[in-house]
Amino acid sequence: THNHLYVETDSGSLGAGGISVTNGGTVIMNKDSYVTHNSTEWGIQNSAGGISVHKGSQLIINGGHIDNNAGPDAGGIEVGYVNEPKWNRDTLSTVIMNGGSVDENISWNHSGGIFINGHADVTINGGSISRNQTGLIGLQPNPYASGGAIVVHQGNVPDGRLTAEEYNKLNLAKLTINDAIIDGNHAAAAGGGIYVNSNNVTINKATITNNVADIYGGGIYVSTAEYTLHLGNSLITGNEATDGSPRGTMIAGSGGGIWFCPTGDAEIYVTDGTAIYGNKALNQGDEVLSEAKAEGEVTTLANRMLGGGGVKWYHDRDGQSETDPVNVDHETAFIGLKNVTSDAAKAIAASLATVLITGNKSPRGGGIGSNGSVIFGNQLVGTKTIKVTKDWQIEGSTTKPDKVIINIVLD
Repeated sequence: THNHLYVETDSGSLGAGGISVTNGGTVIMNKDSYVTHNSTEWGIQNSAGGISVHKGSQLIINGGHIDNNAGPDAGGIEVGYVNEPKWNRDTLSTVIMNGGSVDENISWNHSGGIFINGHADVTINGGSISRNQTGLIGLQPNPYASGGAIVVHQGNVPDGRLTAEEYNKLNLAKLTINDAIIDGNHAAAAGGGIYVNSNNVTINKATITNNVADIYGGGIYVSTAEYTLHLGNSLITGNEATDGSPRGTMIAGSGGGIWFCPTGDAEIYVTDGTAIYGNKALNQGDEVLSEAKAEGEVTTLANRMLGGGGVKWYHDRDGQSETDPVNVDHETAFIGLKNVTSDAAKAIAASLATVLITGNKSPRGGGIGSNGSVIFGNQLVGTKTIKVTKDWQIEGSTTKPDKVIINIVLD
């Protein structure tokens, strides 16, 4: 606690104010462990205020607190390093978080909480990553600082030298969340809760609440077209698209629940899917705002939501909902939508949801913003077989009919 790592500006890297785990080392934190109020010089690259994990090392957090630390790339934890094609010097580093907290840390460049950088694999099974901040130190915020709680950064695939698949082997940048509280984090740019710059992010269960991003994606932001986020059964409600600075033709106050940019794919299915309702946009698209697509991207929204309840999508322009519902299947044009559904359908969806995204705010995409793809659920392909037993119950003089017609409905 209260340690400071000093290195001449721009001359050092791979360090931490609290604990540096490197060269295959392992650190295990248990209940009543504290790594708090540590810091590094702002000029040190690839460093964390609390704990850094590099070169094939491992951090296991069973409990304890990594709180109130400050570092340039990560306030709390940095794990991994980006491998360039010409050399592969960093073996896979891992973090397993089973409990404890990574709270109230600050950074300037990347994540306030956890920075998953390049060749790293992080699994979160429990615990809190809350009230962290990035890019908000001093009088002027850093307009590029993203990922208040978590950043997953795979790096940029070099043009012509490697395929995306080859680069993925060098830089796994994997995050799996099986259970976590991600609450009250703030990013000066995108991803108030989580910033996704990777193709290996899966969120099965989490409470992502009350996070703020000053530009894109209050709860979650997906960075570029080549990356896809996979969400489990999710409920996106009570989020808000707020006022903010203009971004070309992309106005603020758009997409209270979800906002997709011109290169973002949106695919929302019924099976293991999502429910989007009760969000608010200052200007347009209370539930969903999808910008006109650049080339091959589309927006597809199911007419049922998690739990099977019916959904009616209505155009929502400048706060005015049109009277006729619309179907959204491979839509490429600009479209802002509001969902109208029943209270019973909402209750079923809420009971089934494992990923709760609520109370988040950003000018574009209060709940989720995406420059890439987000897949909610799974597309049902082919037919469905339902086995029934026919049992005649005939009373009195009624005769058995030759045939009956049975209507099977999903209500």
